[in-house]
Amino acid sequence: MSSIEPFNSEAELLGFAGKFLAQRVEVFNKDIDVCLTPNRDNRHAYFPALNHCVAFLEFLAGVKAGDFHSKGLPKIIAYCHS
Repeated sequence: MSSIEPFNSEAELLGFAGKFLAQRVEVFNKDIDVCLTPNRDNRHAYFPALNHCVAFLEFLAGVKAGDFHSKGLPKIIAYCHS
């Protein structure tokens, strides 16, 4: 088993991971809500929202793969098929 420093146990590591992922999902939802809320001209920030969705998908794919070094479409496709 690989090192889990600075955590004292696998349960502590998994507890942190769950909270960390929940926080990322909360921030993602907040950011998307901001992008989809119309401004005073009744316009939306669709492109930043799309960009944020792709970045979050890449993050989730990296979590699933356990690797954040090799990024890109193949990892995203593998994540979507899992």
